[in-house]
Amino acid sequence: MKIRILFLAVALLSGACGTPATAPSFRTSATVVLTTGLNDRQQPVNAVEALSLDQERFHVFTQWNQLAPGEHTQLVRVLDGERKPVFSDAQRFTADNVSRSTVSSFQINRYLQQPGQWQVEVYLDNERFAQKGVKVLPAAN
Repeated sequence: MKIRILFLAVALLSGACGTPATAPSFRTSATVVLTTGLNDRQQPVNAVEALSLDQERFHVFTQWNQLAPGEHTQLVRVLDGERKPVFSDAQRFTADNVSRSTVSSFQINRYLQQPGQWQVEVYLDNERFAQKGVKVLPAAN
């Protein structure tokens, strides 16, 4: 009897009876696409690396993967060539699945914005997940 108890104690201490259940590990990632349009399912119609100030608007489409369940806050910031904020959009959403897509749309004002190498930054819950450069060309007229 003493030997069985000793073997049971050794088995428990060595982890031979299994490991305790742990919470799932989420390694959130983001794929960001800059696009000039969205289809009827709110998916990007193209992926652009350059825009013109003649373009009326552009969209930042973000595909989130491995999201932890619960409420999240996304922030999209657009900075001009001098790193001054041009646009920003904040959204709150609840993740009920491990993946989700979001869209932030921005209207370009050719008379106010300046051409240059702009930067798009995407944050989730105050942590930057993506940064993308976009060349903004001068208006044709």
